[in-house]
Amino acid sequence: MAFISLSQVLAQDLCDKAQRPATSVEGDFTVLPSTTVCVGNEIQVANQKLQAQSVKYHYNYKPGDDLNGGSVSTKHVYTTAGEYKILQTGSLNGTGMLACRTVQVLNNSKIDFSVKPCVDRTVVIDINLNSETRKYDKVRISWDGVSLEEVAIADLEKQPTRTHTYPASTRLTYDISVFGVHKGNACLGILNTLSVTIGSASNNNRPVVTTLTTRDDKTIILQYQVTGSGPVELHQKNAAGDYTPTGQTSTNGTFTVQTDAKKVQCFRVVSKDVCGNAASSEDMCSIVADAKAETKQNPINWTPYTGSSTFLRYRIFRNGAANPLTNIAERATSAYVDADNIDCNVQYCYSVVAEVTNWAGGRTIITSAPTCVTGIGGGDALGEIQSVLVSVEDNYPRLVVTTPAVGGTTQYALAIERSDGPNGLFQPLSTIQNTNVFRDETARSNERSYCYRVTYQNNCGMKSSPAPPVCTVWLTSKTPTAIDWTADAPFFPQDVSFYTVEFIDSLGRQAREHMNVGGNTHFEPDLDDPRLQAVRFRIIANAGNGTVSYSNFFELRQNAKIFAPDVFTPNGDGQNDEFTVIGKYWKKFTLTIFNRWGETLYQTTETGKGWDGLINGQPAEPGTYIYRAEIEDNTGVRSVKRGTFLLMR
Repeated sequence: MAFISLSQVLAQDLCDKAQRPATSVEGDFTVLPSTTVCVGNEIQVANQKLQAQSVKYHYNYKPGDDLNGGSVSTKHVYTTAGEYKILQTGSLNGTGMLACRTVQVLNNSKIDFSVKPCVDRTVVIDINLNSETRKYDKVRISWDGVSLEEVAIADLEKQPTRTHTYPASTRLTYDISVFGVHKGNACLGILNTLSVTIGSASNNNRPVVTTLTTRDDKTIILQYQVTGSGPVELHQKNAAGDYTPTGQTSTNGTFTVQTDAKKVQCFRVVSKDVCGNAASSEDMCSIVADAKAETKQNPINWTPYTGSSTFLRYRIFRNGAANPLTNIAERATSAYVDADNIDCNVQYCYSVVAEVTNWAGGRTIITSAPTCVTGIGGGDALGEIQSVLVSVEDNYPRLVVTTPAVGGTTQYALAIERSDGPNGLFQPLSTIQNTNVFRDETARSNERSYCYRVTYQNNCGMKSSPAPPVCTVWLTSKTPTAIDWTADAPFFPQDVSFYTVEFIDSLGRQAREHMNVGGNTHFEPDLDDPRLQAVRFRIIANAGNGTVSYSNFFELRQNAKIFAPDVFTPNGDGQNDEFTVIGKYWKKFTLTIFNRWGETLYQTTETGKGWDGLINGQPAEPGTYIYRAEIEDNTGVRSVKRGTFLLMR
């Protein structure tokens, strides 16, 4: 376009005829299918000046655009909504040609909607408009690909819900499509399609009661499941046999009902779909149970289940146990007797559980309120304690009791008495519950023997006679060279058959040893045995049936022995020629010989070796000399012995 300068192009709006160069001529073109289109839809331009040459199109013309650009293509797609100017340029008979058209590009956003089926082949859709989809003039709904409905945007703003009922048919699944429309059919929005299944009219949106639990005399709790998300109602059966609303609604799957739960109460859970159609669960009825206490047994009675569901079984639970006492398959059964180890004064709480099949094929659990009784014992005479054993373990007496074989109960008490001797005054020490083992941590087993007496009391209040006393074996020493122990029996009903002395070397040089000493209660170890300087002893009392009882530990210790002569005669006759110190129980030894002025004449650390009476190889003068013997015994204790002796020739 030589007749238009670059500066003119940049400055003028060529779509405004008043701003065009006077030398230009008017071009002409059409826009198909319309000057109003949707984003993404193709437009096509057609030149109406057939004699024109060098025709180009600027599809998004703005003042100041470079006119050397442009496109010879007659097709174009806009990707963004808005108003666009198309400028046509070219020449006609050698003169510059200009023409302009305005195109409105509209958004074709997808319209969101949700669909809900009702029970009578009716569906309801909720159309959700936003800032973009509100720009449509109207919305078209295709209910099944054939039936079309058009709704103005203004009407949808007031009522976004639309309802459609399908004719009777075996067909259950339909595709519903929604799209927007701009200015007649100038722009059609993107299709949004959802599939809906109408389903069974009898079960669609029907609630299922999963549990019905009677918590106490005034409270019943129901739990339910439902397909829809709206509130559901609780209906209760009245005295006339009709189900009426209780006024309670729920959205969280639970109803808590305050009612007279000591009587059978029946309920239905009712939901309504978006079309207002009601769907109800089966009627579910509570169970009322009652227990009584009789001698050694507890009868339980309950009202048979009266709900409409298919009955499966009753289960009877005691004291919250995981496993039932019994399973009963007969719906008409209404009683059970629990005679399984019923003890006096023990509380027993029972729950009766009915299991039924609900309409969805699952199980509904109906649980009665707990019913509790206190057990009544029988007339069995209470037997005597069968055995008692006391043994010192970890420095404390430990009693083990075998309870009576007749008249015992699972809950019981043992009264423990203690005395300093089998014929002493027994004083109460402790009462233990439901255990037959007692540890006396107040006793000092190393200082004396303790005697114990035990009485059994069952849960029905009956007491046994006190069992004969049993006494710990107390090990001590009456003399420095022996051990002694008490002779009172540590077990009942057995007597002591024999005693075993257990040796435990305190120096750790040997393992434990045992010696059968018969019925003796006194033992003298071999003091010439160098291993026995320090030994821990323990006495084991043995009964003929293999029962054993242990005493306390006691350590018997011998001091190291040192013997030195008063005189020696180093004359070479082979007798008493050395001054030698001897003894027992030592492992280190030092002998030093001094003269009367304290001068060291001789020293040795060799056990058994002595002074031969020589000083620097010369015979020492006869007279009095001094010795010092230092030892360390087998237990690490050091001692020193000093004295004088006479050297004679």
